[in-house]
Amino acid sequence: MSIHKRTAGKQTKYDVKLRRPDGTQYQKSFNTKKQAEAYEAQQLVEHNNGTWLDDRYTNITFEQMATRWLESNNAKRQTSLTRDIGILNKHLIPAIGSRQIKTIKRSDISAMVNTWVIAKLSPATIRRHIAVSSAIFNMAIADDILHKSPTLKVSTPRVDPSHGRALTATESELLLSHIPQEHYALVFTMLTTGLRWSEAVGLQVKHFSPMTPPPTLTVEQGIHETGRGYVIEKPKSAASHRVIVLHSKHVEVIARYLQDTNRSAVDAEAPLFISQKGGRLVSSNFRNRIWQPAVKAAGLEGLQIKDLRKTAATNLLQSGADSKTVTAILGHEDIRTTLNHYAKTTPESLANAAQVLVDSVSIRDPRLAKEA
Repeated sequence: MSIHKRTAGKQTKYDVKLRRPDGTQYQKSFNTKKQAEAYEAQQLVEHNNGTWLDDRYTNITFEQMATRWLESNNAKRQTSLTRDIGILNKHLIPAIGSRQIKTIKRSDISAMVNTWVIAKLSPATIRRHIAVSSAIFNMAIADDILHKSPTLKVSTPRVDPSHGRALTATESELLLSHIPQEHYALVFTMLTTGLRWSEAVGLQVKHFSPMTPPPTLTVEQGIHETGRGYVIEKPKSAASHRVIVLHSKHVEVIARYLQDTNRSAVDAEAPLFISQKGGRLVSSNFRNRIWQPAVKAAGLEGLQIKDLRKTAATNLLQSGADSKTVTAILGHEDIRTTLNHYAKTTPESLANAAQVLVDSVSIRDPRLAKEA
């Protein structure tokens, strides 16, 4: 930082020359040396205590900042990027897009949240909207455009624990009995491995290895449906990229399915599970034409495809499988994800727990002893 005296016609000017954190130079001119020294001192303090703001971006709008944020996310999964763009275009930019980012206050964010609550958006959806806006404001902070985010401490509706259900053994058997034969292998495999729908339809014939000791299914991609069609993506985490060890029953069911659909190892690049016409499975078609009729016939109304994964998680935990095994099979990095979002209690597990608690008390009620 330095102050330079110069003459501009009959006037004397004092130029304060400074450097931004990125090394580029900026300056401001004053009529008196005292004003220049005061500005220089103020800038020094702000640079040192982290409160300095870059005046080049004083007028940047939320929409402009959002564009910069999107452009910085080249490594983000396409499905996540598509979701974020949708949130911006539908909910955030119409509300605050034209506002200078420095003028947006916490009260503005709270007003948006109230609008979403009135529109009956789910708490989880509202949390996602706030997460996107928070990421944009945090980039503005990192770029020295803001001091703090207006999303800080904004109240959002409480997200209730994940809904859904875990099937009992009897219900699982009943469901499978109503699944058409050509889709039995798919539903059986999802129910007994915990595969996500995107992972199951993303499997190719080459991912099924019946002859290896032990036989396996390799999960290395998923297929997601977006507004622009299908997107094939790698698993969202290292844990999701996994090899699932199969039981002999899995091998029997899948091998028979391949035989029934006239396919073999030479069809390595073809989808492992296919539609009735031999093409790729479409979730909406499968749900409307196969899943819902089967669920209704089994008397399991309300059951969702993702409940197959919840059932697998619940069965693993209730069987006494250790957390390492459970997370490895389900493709989670942390057992808390399994417990918070997938594992469910069942009437049997609650009854067993009650029995364990009663059995753990050795002191008998004397009144019951007399009655006996």
